[in-house]
Amino acid sequence: MNLNFKKTAATMLVAAGALAGVAVVSAPAASAAAPICNTAVDTYGGSTYDRYQPFSSTAGTWNCEMYVGHGGSAAVAALQNALNRCHGMHLAVDGSYGLATADAVRRVNGQNGVYGPNTRGKMRWPIYDSRTDAFKSCSYTG
Repeated sequence: MNLNFKKTAATMLVAAGALAGVAVVSAPAASAAAPICNTAVDTYGGSTYDRYQPFSSTAGTWNCEMYVGHGGSAAVAALQNALNRCHGMHLAVDGSYGLATADAVRRVNGQNGVYGPNTRGKMRWPIYDSRTDAFKSCSYTG
């Protein structure tokens, strides 16, 4: 994974920890039961390649959601990085799920600006060489 993204993700994790329990964001009505993505985890787990995707550490699943208002999250930064690298978007990788991120998600999922399992399945994700941090390619989750 590239070093700038690693630094941004680490910063977002620290910021999220500092703000835990302070910020309250209302979920869309249809999404109330879905867990919230709160970190980014390597889906290849221990191989020579890294592919970080949003993950809910509280529910232990990649089937989680994010929407406008989420901020300070490595999960949002991983999403923004993938949208830029693999989908040609030009978002600030700042870990803040704002209107620009929602619009980019809408372009990928063809439905709404909410990131969830449907969007995850439609997205391509950047793959990095874990030894050199060099970008290798983009791939679908499957």
